[in-house]
Amino acid sequence: MIRIEPSPGEVRHGAGVLAVGDVSLGGTPRGVVLLLCEPGQRAGSAARLANGLAEHGFDSTIADLGDDHDESSIVARLGALLEHVATRGWRPDQAGVVGYGPAGVAAHVAAEHLPVGAAVSLANEFAGANDSYPDGYRPRRLQVPWLGMFAVPAERMPRFARYRRDVEQASDVYTEVVAYRDASPSYYRDSTAVADHAASFDSWQRTIEWLNLRVVPRLTPLAEAWVARHPAASVA
Repeated sequence: MIRIEPSPGEVRHGAGVLAVGDVSLGGTPRGVVLLLCEPGQRAGSAARLANGLAEHGFDSTIADLGDDHDESSIVARLGALLEHVATRGWRPDQAGVVGYGPAGVAAHVAAEHLPVGAAVSLANEFAGANDSYPDGYRPRRLQVPWLGMFAVPAERMPRFARYRRDVEQASDVYTEVVAYRDASPSYYRDSTAVADHAASFDSWQRTIEWLNLRVVPRLTPLAEAWVARHPAASVA
């Protein structure tokens, strides 16, 4: 059920205009999430996900990045989205990037190139053009903690284990990759299938925990007043 309807808007970037939906909470939100949705789901499942994030104290901006998977284009559009949430007072380290389905690749790119607090990819099936890495998810030297979740057929589990090792060795920051064995590629949508239901629940819990642990909270007015009286103090 959608309790808060995202406010429609537009974000301009170098290649054009990106349609977005904003959920802005009152008070002092926990952080903000750039919610990169599956194609065509900005007003559908993504709105429900944004409401779920709101229940945990997160503002959000929903965006559909479309079918352009050029890395420089992804970085430019994500940079424009960070500028957009900055107008609501959010710093990059107070933002998380969560990508669903094909948009999971963009969250992975964000972890390499952008100074956000955390990145999460709820990817589709663990598959690719070569024997080692899924398309768009080659191991990178990341600058932001990244959580990657994949549906993995049983016969690909040995390849996934090698991929997990390579991801951990490639990056200087903490990363985690998770396999949902025999789940469908759209495991993050709850269904009556046992494997998908379990994966949907688990992936959501992992996402919230990852954001809570790594996205820098916004200071409350009381904390800001304390810092103003103690300028030499450092408050994260």
